[in-house]
Amino acid sequence: FHLRHLAAALDSNDPTEFREYRSWLVRMLGARGIPEEDIDANFDAMADALTGRLGEGAGPAVSMLSVR
Repeated sequence: FHLRHLAAALDSNDPTEFREYRSWLVRMLGARGIPEEDIDANFDAMADALTGRLGEGAGPAVSMLSVR
């Protein structure tokens, strides 16, 4: 699900879309006892994986994943 929302935000070149998804995710998972730090760690891991595969080409995606 994260990648689908990330792709949509990249297609629209609008970090607000991903920021809103992240906010929703924090509320939804937080209500289930999952801390925000776990979500951030997941996004950081995705950024690392994308950087490993795409190098500098991952820059726009990594920027979106860093939106807090």
